[in-house]
Amino acid sequence: TPLSTGDFNPENFRPVCGVSDSFYRFLQGSTRAVVGDENFSEYGPLIAGGLLRIRLELCVVESFFNEAVGPFIKENGLSWILPFHETVETFLAGTIFALATTFILVGSTKLIQIIAFYGDLVIGGPCRLLGGFFFDRARGEPVTLDVS
Repeated sequence: TPLSTGDFNPENFRPVCGVSDSFYRFLQGSTRAVVGDENFSEYGPLIAGGLLRIRLELCVVESFFNEAVGPFIKENGLSWILPFHETVETFLAGTIFALATTFILVGSTKLIQIIAFYGDLVIGGPCRLLGGFFFDRARGEPVTLDVS
């Protein structure tokens, strides 16, 4: 159709936040695998709402670094943010950079903490459990399950 040509062709779509979109697609696929196709269809709007909030928060951080921090450092160098010799210009640039970074990251800290928690739960928990098991076996002690 004429609507599906050029920039409006879905096959040519490139998301603004590529990393956030890839993470969203990963979460979407893993959620579908965990809850099953039937529940995924039934609770689709609820699941999509939660996953899109995560994608939005990550996209804000990604956009800030891709569109503000990266080009500024590429154009002016890192010495404008971390100068060897302080001038009025470098002080002002560093202050604005610190304020902007604080503003952006404070809103995303909770999200990053939640992602780290679930990553630790999924990866770290089993690793600690198996590591403790093999450590006890290597020391020749009977294997105990310490749940405290």
